[in-house]
Amino acid sequence: MRKTYIFTEEELKRVERMNSVISGSLSLKQAQQFLGLSYRQTLRIKKEISHLSI
Repeated sequence: MRKTYIFTEEELKRVERMNSVISGSLSLKQAQQFLGLSYRQTLRIKKEISHLSI
């Protein structure tokens, strides 16, 4: 069974950046600056997205 996720544009931007971090093509610090979030918030989002396996 395939899962379907619905994201806002902001959430989609976060998912795309965190996937880049997970794949190694972008550093967490760069993603933090791009998204305008604190380092800790960026870590939390990365953890959530890695558990979703999107």
